[in-house]
Amino acid sequence: MSAAPDNLRIRVETSDGVSVLSLEGEIAFSNAPALLEQAARVAGAGARHLIVDLSQVSYLDSSGVGTLVQIKRMVEQAGGGLALAALQPRVLGVFQITNLTQFFRIAPTVDEARGG
Repeated sequence: MSAAPDNLRIRVETSDGVSVLSLEGEIAFSNAPALLEQAARVAGAGARHLIVDLSQVSYLDSSGVGTLVQIKRMVEQAGGGLALAALQPRVLGVFQITNLTQFFRIAPTVDEARGG
């Protein structure tokens, strides 16, 4: 597990061709670049399908949303797909207010995001 500045922990697990970025803490302006860098490393290592587990994320600001949009575009340009999983109600509310629930594939759990 790697730590980004300001209370964001990032853990990456890959199995069966799917990489899961499990995040813990807050995604904000100060640590969004570290999240993008980690996702780029995972995508650069050949991950075609990426699931971002947000079950332990308590806060997400506009730069965090923008970073997730960048990650989605990066993964799709490489021919893959991105899903967000297990959003807390407060974080899900950000996606609902901005109407990004139509842009992202959002699953209630990581297992469901995997398709299982």
